[in-house]
Amino acid sequence: MPVIVGEVVRLVVSGTYQGSTVQFGHHFRAKTSGATLSGLAASYASGAVPLITAAVSAEVTLLSLAVSSTRADGDEGHRAPLPGGTVGTQPGDGLPGQNAMLVSVHTGIRGKRRRGRFYLPGVSESSQVGGRIIAPQLTALTALAEGLQTQFTGAGNANWEMCVYSPPSPPPPPVKVPAVRTDTITTPATDLVADSLIVTQRRRRLGVGA
Repeated sequence: MPVIVGEVVRLVVSGTYQGSTVQFGHHFRAKTSGATLSGLAASYASGAVPLITAAVSAEVTLLSLAVSSTRADGDEGHRAPLPGGTVGTQPGDGLPGQNAMLVSVHTGIRGKRRRGRFYLPGVSESSQVGGRIIAPQLTALTALAEGLQTQFTGAGNANWEMCVYSPPSPPPPPVKVPAVRTDTITTPATDLVADSLIVTQRRRRLGVGA
C-alpha cells in the first residue's frame, strides 16, 4: 500500500552474531506517492544487503528486514525474511558482541538533531589494530557507506531517500525527590569472582574527543 509523500519510516535489519540477536537500522522519507514499504525493503535487500555481508564477520547471519511507519496511524509494518545463508564474509574470529563498527550519517546542517549514525556488528579480530579497523574490513565498510549514499541520497532512488529523523521530545516526567541515605554501611568482602566475558567501558571510541 502506498504511503504519504514525506512520511518517514524506519527500516530495521535483524540477525544473529555469536549466539545473540543484533539489530541496526535507518530512517527513510517517501519522495513520491508510489513509495511502498515492500518496495523499500526489496530495494534495500538487492542493493545494501550484499554490501553489508561483505563488511561484517562470517559469524554474522542476517535474518530479516522490517519496515514500519513512524506515524501512530501509519500502515501496518512490512517484514521481509532474507534468504538462508545471508552471512558475512569477513574471515577471522569476531570480536565480542559489544564491539561494533560505526557509520555516521551527515546532512550538511549543523546540530545534533541533524546528524545520525548506525552500528554494524561483526568486527573481525584480524581486521583491527589497537582498536582501529583496518583493511580489508575497513575497505568493505567504506564501500557500504558509499553504496548507501549512492542508492538512497540525492536522485539515487526514485521513491525513497535516507534521512535523519528527530521527533519531538516527550514531556518531562514529574520531578522525583531523591532518596537520602543518612547512614554509613561498611561490609567485609568475602568472595571475589573473575569473569571470563570481555567487557568494555562506557566510552565507545578510542581516545578522548576522537
